[in-house]
Amino acid sequence: MEPQNSFETDFFVTQMELDKSATLPSSMFNASTESIPIQFLSSSSGMDQQQFELQQQQLQQAVLLQQQQQQLQQLQQQQQQQVQQVQQQQQQKVQQVQQIQQQHQIQNIHENATYFVYGSKFTVPKRYQMVKCIGHGAYGIVCSAKDNLTGEKVAIKKISRAFDNLKDTKRTLREIHLLRHFKHENLISIKDILKPTSKEDFEDVYIVSELMDTDLHQIITSPQELTDDHCQYFVYQMLRGLKHIHSANVLHRDLKPSNLLINEDCLLKICDLGLARVEDAQHKGFMTEYVATRWYRAPEVILTWNQYTKAIDIWSVGCIFAELLGRKPLFQGKDYLHQIYQTMDIIGTPSDEDINNIASNKAQQFIRSMEPKPKIPFSTLFPKANPLALDLLDKMLQFDPAKRITVEQGLAHPYFASLHDPQDEPICLHKFNLNFETWELNKELLKELIYNEMLNYHPEELEQQQQQQQQQQSNTISTDLFQLLQQQQRQLHQQQQQQQQQQQQQQQQQQQ
Repeated sequence: MEPQNSFETDFFVTQMELDKSATLPSSMFNASTESIPIQFLSSSSGMDQQQFELQQQQLQQAVLLQQQQQQLQQLQQQQQQQVQQVQQQQQQKVQQVQQIQQQHQIQNIHENATYFVYGSKFTVPKRYQMVKCIGHGAYGIVCSAKDNLTGEKVAIKKISRAFDNLKDTKRTLREIHLLRHFKHENLISIKDILKPTSKEDFEDVYIVSELMDTDLHQIITSPQELTDDHCQYFVYQMLRGLKHIHSANVLHRDLKPSNLLINEDCLLKICDLGLARVEDAQHKGFMTEYVATRWYRAPEVILTWNQYTKAIDIWSVGCIFAELLGRKPLFQGKDYLHQIYQTMDIIGTPSDEDINNIASNKAQQFIRSMEPKPKIPFSTLFPKANPLALDLLDKMLQFDPAKRITVEQGLAHPYFASLHDPQDEPICLHKFNLNFETWELNKELLKELIYNEMLNYHPEELEQQQQQQQQQQSNTISTDLFQLLQQQQRQLHQQQQQQQQQQQQQQQQQQQ
């Protein structure tokens, strides 16, 4: 039977759905944000009145619950927005404070602060926040610090009364000059040379460089285990940095464990180039005897001190390599003669061919007068070492420097097969010529040279000085031009006087 009107149609549909489910879906009473469809329910004579009213109440409760949930959600969203606004305001305030602090730091960056370290004044710009003293001695005082401008950790070395000893001053100049030009991962770099208040007050030199965690001497003498991988990586980095130095025609001449700085990632950097020399004909006369700490000094330096080559640095690397393997110095001579005896006791007496290659006849006679010694195999001294490491060590510690392995050959040795990459072992693009080595340098000239080196780290000061020089030149040109004009005027005046005299003479002659 079909329904006859709209009321009956609505009831018919409702009755069909009620027949399908005697109760409403439970999801209608759950906490949900979805809209709940409201169906029109009508009573009929066949439906129980109480059941109909109950269903209507349930629907009304569901609608009310949904409205409450929507209101609660809106309230939560408003609260979240308010929290976000407060957080944004706080962040803005923090940024404003940071900007004020940065502006304050920038304004005061050149103001100095003075500290007292081991009884000595340590005066540095406020840009650097001192942390602690990490070394002191005859060379000066070294402190660790934080660069407030970059956030980096740095080392600041103070050389007190840097111009009192001209020999030490020249060493400082040499190191600054070389390190300013060398740019290599395995060489320490200078970040800044602090500017004095004036050139007249320039007495102490402050050098700012990278801060490293320790040096190789500290590692060797520590109880820390050193594996073959450690030894391989350290020696490879020594040779990699030394290749860059040698490619510039420079000899380091003072390689030793304390001059090899290490950080926590085992990155190695060579430092202290104060004894370095340029290897060329022009500088041959300046190869001084005092090179390298005795235990790392090549035989040719001791025997013929003024004739040596880059091979002396390879010998030093070999000594350091052996110290890594044995955890103690290989040749511990008490003086230079004892050092030769210590060396011969291990590498053996040189062959006649090697002795004949010694430049000094007296040195040849001395070596021949020594009791013959057999060579002690390095495998006996270091029985647990990698055979490839011992082969490389043997090639480094050859008595004859001409037979000693070069830095390029050392890098290509099979011991470094996993590390060697010629494309990642850069050379220096230009040769060095330390002209000042041939000059007669006094205190004032050395101070001028170091001051000029300092200006390279302060371009604003350098530009100002150049402008002053240009102004002086301009003033000089103006003065010269003025003097030239005066001279021309005097000459013109003299010519006029001569003409007047000639005219007077002619008039007198005519009157006569």
